[in-house]
Amino acid sequence: MSESLRDLFQLLKESLARDEKMSEEIRVIYQDEEISQVLKEQVKPNMSLEELVAALKECMEDSIAAIDNIIDAGCKMSVKTNATIIAETPT
Repeated sequence: MSESLRDLFQLLKESLARDEKMSEEIRVIYQDEEISQVLKEQVKPNMSLEELVAALKECMEDSIAAIDNIIDAGCKMSVKTNATIIAETPT
């Protein structure tokens, strides 16, 4: 395996690990049983460059979507917290 393929393979494994960790954090935040668990496919060491790039792109898109969801949830929580503080502030 050439050095660039090894680098892509390593990036793919790291991205999958981050996605898995982020999925667990999301489950903890929401504690929602309806969150479907995505089936994880094993990365094959003999994948072609095109397959590695496509898999890495897919993982990165999933990571970005997960980050956006966390940011949206954080914003909603912030708005609720601010509304509570305003409602509880004596006038």
